[in-house]
Amino acid sequence: MAKNKIGHGSFSKHPQDFYAPLNVAVIGYGTFGRLHARKYQSMASTALMSVVESNPERRELALSENPGTTVYDSVEELLRSSPPQIASVVVPAKHHYSAAVQLLSAGVHTLVEKPLASELGQARELADLAEKSKLVLQPGHLERFNHTLAELRTRLPQWHYLEARRMSRWSARATDVDVVMDLMIHDIDMLLELSDEPIMEIQARGVKVFSEHWDVASAQLTFANGSTASLTASRASLQPERRLHVFADSACALANIDDGLMLLHRREGDGLATDRRFCRHEDPLAAEIAAFVHSVRYDKPALVTAEDGCRAVEIAERIGKAIEHDQELLSRISTPMPDSEQATAYLQQTLIQ
Repeated sequence: MAKNKIGHGSFSKHPQDFYAPLNVAVIGYGTFGRLHARKYQSMASTALMSVVESNPERRELALSENPGTTVYDSVEELLRSSPPQIASVVVPAKHHYSAAVQLLSAGVHTLVEKPLASELGQARELADLAEKSKLVLQPGHLERFNHTLAELRTRLPQWHYLEARRMSRWSARATDVDVVMDLMIHDIDMLLELSDEPIMEIQARGVKVFSEHWDVASAQLTFANGSTASLTASRASLQPERRLHVFADSACALANIDDGLMLLHRREGDGLATDRRFCRHEDPLAAEIAAFVHSVRYDKPALVTAEDGCRAVEIAERIGKAIEHDQELLSRISTPMPDSEQATAYLQQTLIQ
């Protein structure tokens, strides 16, 4: 059977070629990489041919769980030996750019788990490369594939205040970046999907609990139209929680993102009426990967675009800088002053700035 043409979103017009399974590689075989591999294995439209994993134990696991699949030690080795048509990048965030840039440069359509890159400049470079090469580059913002966002946009299009809480127990996973890039970025992406208004001001604070990066973060964002959002993320909590609370004129909604239950309260006459709706997709990851494959197969724009990924990284970086500024200010204010006059003069200068 002839192979599909690699790269540039194009395939042979011959029906046999067009419907042949796409050759897939999964880059990284940790917990989430294994999930990606299983989804591709379950799809008739894809064939998992390769895994890239440098850890010896995970290499053995990949071989045992995916008979017939070749496991490579690096992306370079993969591309030299058997370039795939599409790939999922599921490695620590600090390696997203290096893996994705090699794949895109080789003409491989690429799904990159969030964040698109750990720095905005790198994310922009990936987006530009994909556009220039006419390749699909889809950031893995999984919450887009729950139905909560669509329900909120439909029922509360003109919201005024939003509160998102995303709390998880501690694990050693993803400690190469702070909790803003690790967890809060999900809610940043949802927030940007719910509002087209520019973000004018960001105030934020963070706490380092178990790692060298911020493990708990809280951010307050103000939009150009006056709407505000409060985002809280923690990877050092005792009790997991994923909740979204949205307030608008005469209505509010509380969504539990874990189980998909949404309670919509609206004013009705002199009282309140409550609607209970279930919005969660039964398998968001399968939906995300299916959307990626569909975009490649039919030469369609990604449902979540590279530009979406860049915007999320940009706001995450701004929140990180706001936390650093806040910590610097607190540190300077907490430094003992020799006398009250010096302290007063310092505070006046700080307030003016």
